[in-house]
Amino acid sequence: MTTRLKNKKLSVTPFRIEVLDLLLKEEKAVSLATFEKKLKPHDRVTLYRTLKTFMSKGIIHEIKIAGEETNYALCEQTCKDSRHTHQHVHFKCNQCQAVVCVEAVQFPTLTIPNFKISSLEIQASGRCDKCNSIS
Repeated sequence: MTTRLKNKKLSVTPFRIEVLDLLLKEEKAVSLATFEKKLKPHDRVTLYRTLKTFMSKGIIHEIKIAGEETNYALCEQTCKDSRHTHQHVHFKCNQCQAVVCVEAVQFPTLTIPNFKISSLEIQASGRCDKCNSIS
């Protein structure tokens, strides 16, 4: 954890380590409500600043699904400051409500005449692998 912060030229603080630890332990994207509930008592502004810093340094990315709370997930180690290099689908399970980043077997290519696409975000919903194995 400390290496990830140092590689991004960030100060290693107990709170930053705690936020990263929570992101690593969760098997899904983490909402603000989850951070609030699972982190030790903290200043809300410190949490927002930490998340904003982590996003600007390519440590985490936001997942915004229409009508849902924003979630946060760890980036690949290859992401740079504000330049995310991973391509995946953001999937929301309709049963357990988990939001996860999943790699697609084949990521679609989209061409729009007279436009240059620099990034493409795909969202999907349905039942996750855990919920499928239960029923």
